[in-house]
Amino acid sequence: MVGVTFDSFMTASASAWLQLLLTLPILLLAWPYWQAGFGAVRHGTANMFTLIGLGAWSAFILSVIAMLFPSWLPRIFHGDHHSIPLYYESAAVIVAFVLLGQWLEGSARKRTGSDLEKLVKMLPKTAHRLTAGSLEDIEPLQLQKDDVIIIKPGEAVPADSLILEGIAELDESLLTGESLPVTKQIGDKLMAGTINHTSVIKARVRTTGDRSLLSQIIRSVGNAQRSRAPIQDTVDRVTAYFVPAVMGIAAVAAISWSLLGPEPRGAYAFLAALSVLVIACPCALGLATPISIIVGVGRAAREGYLIRDAKVFQQLAEVDTIVLDKTGTITEGKPVVIAWRNVSSSDVTSTLQLAAGLEQTSEHPLAQAIVRYALQQKAISVTEPPPMGQQIEVRAGQGTTGLINQSRIAIGKPAWISSILTVSPAAPASLIETLKLETLPVGSSRVWMAIDTQLAAIIDIADQPRASAISTVAALKAEGINVELLSGDSAAAVEHIARSVGISTFRSEVSPEDKKRHIEELKSKQHRVAMIGDGINDAPALAAADVGIALASGTDLANETSDITLLEGDLRRLLAAIRLSRQVVINVRQNLLLGLIYNVVAIPIAAGALYPWTGWLLSPMIAAAAMAASSLSVVGNALRLRLQR
Repeated sequence: MVGVTFDSFMTASASAWLQLLLTLPILLLAWPYWQAGFGAVRHGTANMFTLIGLGAWSAFILSVIAMLFPSWLPRIFHGDHHSIPLYYESAAVIVAFVLLGQWLEGSARKRTGSDLEKLVKMLPKTAHRLTAGSLEDIEPLQLQKDDVIIIKPGEAVPADSLILEGIAELDESLLTGESLPVTKQIGDKLMAGTINHTSVIKARVRTTGDRSLLSQIIRSVGNAQRSRAPIQDTVDRVTAYFVPAVMGIAAVAAISWSLLGPEPRGAYAFLAALSVLVIACPCALGLATPISIIVGVGRAAREGYLIRDAKVFQQLAEVDTIVLDKTGTITEGKPVVIAWRNVSSSDVTSTLQLAAGLEQTSEHPLAQAIVRYALQQKAISVTEPPPMGQQIEVRAGQGTTGLINQSRIAIGKPAWISSILTVSPAAPASLIETLKLETLPVGSSRVWMAIDTQLAAIIDIADQPRASAISTVAALKAEGINVELLSGDSAAAVEHIARSVGISTFRSEVSPEDKKRHIEELKSKQHRVAMIGDGINDAPALAAADVGIALASGTDLANETSDITLLEGDLRRLLAAIRLSRQVVINVRQNLLLGLIYNVVAIPIAAGALYPWTGWLLSPMIAAAAMAASSLSVVGNALRLRLQR
């Protein structure tokens, strides 16, 4: 059987024109990349698109000249029968592979973006607001802080809120990575977008719109994916020298082939230079860091923690010391009042109402414990809320003070309350001194309450370590990380918690500034320090640490000053974050090594180093395919992060 050749039904001239018409649209399709490449040259720099653009457009322009004005080219370019080779197919294939590489990167971004799309879809379309005893359906964006809402079974929570009535199980898997439903009851926080599975619950809106946790997650993940890791700056500096060096190698290859190569020497010289320019394109080097960061940030969001900046991966991977706060961090953050001693002339119910009125707007775990106790003692109720405090002032690490019914109320550490007390018949100096010497129940903390500079109540509050604390501390130590505990709580309470979870280095009764100074002292000794906390008093230390880690259940200030936010209070997510950071850094280095090896091996081959022994010269199309393959290997390696344990 005899085949039919293309030349049998189309002349050489017609074939050349067809190739031109097919190649030109492909080149124009990549116009944004040419703008980036040649635009960099105008500013005295060069990038990977400079190399590709130089190669692709050189092949195209040379082919146009050879087709329309062959006499313009010297005889060195002429082959057999005085014909000049056309390189339209090389230009087209080069650009096609460049577009393929960009599509691969975009596909990886889209995969991570799909996680964000799932989060966005979690937002409900309607919220049920309770007003004057009746329900009205409104858009979630219309909700205001302190609105009371009803959440029915099967519905998503429309805004971050606090449960007022009811017990329900909620699915928080897309936010926290926790597959099992989480039981929520009165006083617990709800996150926008989580799904109510079981029963009707009533809640009070805490934050709405852009300030909701879900909105912060979406914004944080997007920002982190666009941020740069410090190692990328090194890659950029290398690329700044690499591109001119490649141009020099291409020029040397062209001159060498022009002087020493076989006929047609000009064609061989052009092919060698073109192959060098194409195969040396640092696409793999350029992709190495950002693709790993993109995949890593998406994986972190799926696992239940937010990375706010790409540099955090590198910093967290180097951490050798972790400093933990106690209340709400290493403990459950849901302390309970175990003893309430009234020492004022007011009855217990009135004192409880004042205490709840002062603490009801606070997110601090101890404040919420007092409010829950007032609810349990029926001193207040959902239908009869306590009087709202005015002129509330939070003294970081000390306590809270405010005005209720013209009385100045203060709740906080005994030492701070002592400084504002005056002796009264209800609480003589001897009683105050006796209280200071009392031994607290093991694992409990004590706060005092004052009304108008007179001692009103003694409150003992206890919290339990998180179920995951013991195993996490042990695992961190096994990873070679030193673990410390800092707390403003009493010495007995801090020591009890530290010993129970296996932490041997701990300090108690430390102020926010003391925490910050301790972090700075560790850093001055060349330690890489991560700090974990959830309260206002932790914010200075979080900001001072190499990596600040906050719990989403903590205060806004703690979250704003942190680099990582754990969306659920499971400390195992801390361990997962450290391990993922190390995997991301290793992955980046693997990608850079792949790109480097590829260029070290490929450039000499493209220049024709094997020709004297094999008679083989690399085609620009094969060079473009090899370039795309190197990018594919980097993308494939980065995508492994989605599957690694």
